[in-house]
Amino acid sequence: MTRPAPTTAAQRREAVARAFGEHGEGAARVARELGVAPSTVYRWAQKGDDQRDSSERLIAACQELAHSSSYDELTIEHVARTAGVAVRTAFNCFPTKKSLFGAAVQDAGVRMVTAMAREVSLPADPLAGLRDLLVSGLRAAQDQPSAYLLFADLGVPPADDQTSPWHEAMVAPCERLITAAIADGQLPPYEEPAVQARMLVAAARSLNAMVVTGTPPETVEPLMARLPLLLPPA
Repeated sequence: MTRPAPTTAAQRREAVARAFGEHGEGAARVARELGVAPSTVYRWAQKGDDQRDSSERLIAACQELAHSSSYDELTIEHVARTAGVAVRTAFNCFPTKKSLFGAAVQDAGVRMVTAMAREVSLPADPLAGLRDLLVSGLRAAQDQPSAYLLFADLGVPPADDQTSPWHEAMVAPCERLITAAIADGQLPPYEEPAVQARMLVAAARSLNAMVVTGTPPETVEPLMARLPLLLPPA
């Protein structure tokens, strides 16, 4: 059941906050509940204290459309219409689809890393820290709708794929924790701890993909927590 469409400035500000706030529900969901078009919510967001520039709205629209569109379908024209941005303005912001997609991926990666940083602390037990790091990544992927861009298969050509640096960024902290676990005698010495770290990150990426595409988190999280057990004990 839809709510009455907002008629006052305060109601419109509330709708914008719901759509784009720290724990935003997304323009499509808010618009659906209010019985208005997503572009209307973006237009409200452009005005007053809640103003967002065209680039931000295009990025948000790209992230939202990715849940129901392939990479081929994510044209600048399509994203611009959804964002309520003139096509000419959209091309001024992002001359190519690759540049728009890259900005959307960058934003999604920053959001996920920020969410993980809130959960992860320096561990006294390196293996427990490794488990917590992987699980925090899963929870961040679950809680951040934009993470869909990082893990779902959108059919992006290799030349346009810009998610690899974000997956690569997970290797270093995993390697540090594995190295610390070796030093503590929890794991046997490895000639190349980075190889073990890449193995864990690849497995974690598959589990994160399951969550963002609809597998219940309660099914996936226990599997993620057990990934460090793939490493042979000392």
